Amino acid sequence: MNSNRRILLKQRPQGMPTPDDFAIVEAPVPALGADEVLVRNRFLSLDPYMRGQMDGGKSYIQAIDIGDVMNGHTVGEVVESKNAAFAPGDLVWGPGHWQEYAVLKSPPLRKITGSHSPSAWLGPMGLPGWTAYVGLFDLARRSRERPSWFRRRPARLARWSGNSQSDTACVPWASRAAKRSADMRWTN
Repeated sequence: MNSNRRILLKQRPQGMPTPDDFAIVEAPVPALGADEVLVRNRFLSLDPYMRGQMDGGKSYIQAIDIGDVMNGHTVGEVVESKNAAFAPGDLVWGPGHWQEYAVLKSPPLRKITGSHSPSAWLGPMGLPGWTAYVGLFDLARRSRERPSWFRRRPARLARWSGNSQSDTACVPWASRAAKRSADMRWTN
């Protein structure tokens, strides 16, 4: 464990990202400080918000600088810990970025519990699911009389948001702007 493979942003993508936009480099495995945890990442996220970070233009989230490790949450296994809440072998979720090893603190590092697949923490149990949950239950303040709209919602959230809305007696709708796509409506 003396090498850490990392994926860096090599250049701003022009159109769809390609392998030429990234570089895989080797770096030393980071050393642990007080209260930190060394995690070997097993799964990494690829989420819509990352496109804005790669483009480097105006966005609600800070851009990734050329030469930086790609941002993103990961699911991994604790290898070494100087934090009493985590032990080697624990499965965890946190901002480990696109690299084999990451040094993280808690918070934001979280131990994975429950019977969900570890990779689910990068979809419905992770940031995309949290975004859908907050949008639906905190920001939208839905009622039975008012339909809820999802414009171009990611496919991996489609089932989750539809199911969560049926639990709240909402009438979910989804729409896509593309000419070849039809509007869809789900009712309770």
